[in-house]
Amino acid sequence: MTYNIHQLVHIVQTVRNWGPLWVTSTFTYESHNGTLLKLFHGTQGVPIQIIDNFNVWKHIPMLVSNHMQNSSHRVKLFSDSLLDGYVTTKHAHHVNEAVTVLGCVRKHNTSCRERRALETHLETVVPGMLDFYDCAVVTNMLIQSSSYNRVTRKNSYTVGLKMDHLV
Repeated sequence: MTYNIHQLVHIVQTVRNWGPLWVTSTFTYESHNGTLLKLFHGTQGVPIQIIDNFNVWKHIPMLVSNHMQNSSHRVKLFSDSLLDGYVTTKHAHHVNEAVTVLGCVRKHNTSCRERRALETHLETVVPGMLDFYDCAVVTNMLIQSSSYNRVTRKNSYTVGLKMDHLV
């Protein structure tokens, strides 16, 4: 019996504990397995290889932007080739170690009331024009603004349970 088939034994309890199956889909994470496979070569020290190569891969864009602004075209092509084939998040901007904003930036003219509220909270002068993003990852937690309107999946499935059996 394969692992996936074995998991079907637990499907009823999973739905009870976590809700509809589409809510707990792992396909999003499984799509990154190919990326993990590219992070190690050989059979010795696989976890260390993955950690080391992931850290290098994660920091290449920052290193390139910080240290290679005036580099030749060939050097930039080489740095791009180091990331070739790895999955990267489109429209992600790393603000600092703890904050990454996601999506396309939208410019917004702030009202006097909005600026005062921000200045009170941030204790700094806030400009009249600000960049807005719909999503951000702050200390590993995804935060979405109320204006985020990505199409969400609808629960079009109903599961009936009677005496621990699907109806």
